[in-house]
Amino acid sequence: GRMEEQLERLGLARELGAEWPRVRAGKLSGGQRQRLCMAMGVLMNSEVLLLDEPTSALDPAATEGIEEIVRELSRERPVLIDTHSIGQARRISEQACVFCVEDGCGYMCEAGPAEVVLYQPEAEGSRYFLRTELG
Repeated sequence: GRMEEQLERLGLARELGAEWPRVRAGKLSGGQRQRLCMAMGVLMNSEVLLLDEPTSALDPAATEGIEEIVRELSRERPVLIDTHSIGQARRISEQACVFCVEDGCGYMCEAGPAEVVLYQPEAEGSRYFLRTELG
C-alpha cells in the first residue's frame, strides 16, 4: 500500500526486508526512525514538513542520507528544518532564517536567500551567531 511505497522510497523497506511490518519502531536505528517519521509525514499529505533537528543524533553517513531525502522531498512540498548546524543549513537550504535572543526574548534577526544569510549576513545578530557557531 501507500506506506510500503514510502518505506521503499526512503530505503527502509529494502533495509528491513519482508519483516518490516513486524519491526517495532523502538528497534530501529536513529536514521531509520527519522525516515519512518518522514514517511508518516508524507502519508499525512501535509502541505509542509517541519523537521526539528532531524540529524542531531546521527552519524555522518546517516546524516547524508537524511539530507538527500530532504532535498528530494523539498521538490514536492516546502520542508522547514530547525537546525543548529550551520554546515547542514548551508548544504541543504534555499532560504534561511537566523533567530537570536536578546534580553531573554527570541526574535528573527535575519531571513532571506541562504547564500546571503548563511555566508554574508547583514544583521549583527546573524553575524554574531555565525562567528560563534563556526569558531
